[in-house]
Amino acid sequence: MKLILTGRAGKDLDKLDERIQAQIRQELKKLAKDPRSVNLKKYQAKKGQWRLKIGEYRAILEFDRKEEVVTVTRIKIRGKIRY
Repeated sequence: MKLILTGRAGKDLDKLDERIQAQIRQELKKLAKDPRSVNLKKYQAKKGQWRLKIGEYRAILEFDRKEEVVTVTRIKIRGKIRY
């Protein structure tokens, strides 16, 4: 699958420590290879969105199965994210 970060998700990622950025990027690469290999759950508040648990952080995702694209819309620390 192709992985796309929105501008907002890119800014979220850039604000983080390099070690955490590397950890998040590694999980996103695993997600792109096989979505079943990561801790992925449906996001209850918004239909069609998923959340990826990466340590203390959460990435909010949208899947387009027809185009085989995963779009990352936000990356925030758990409890601080507002959708």
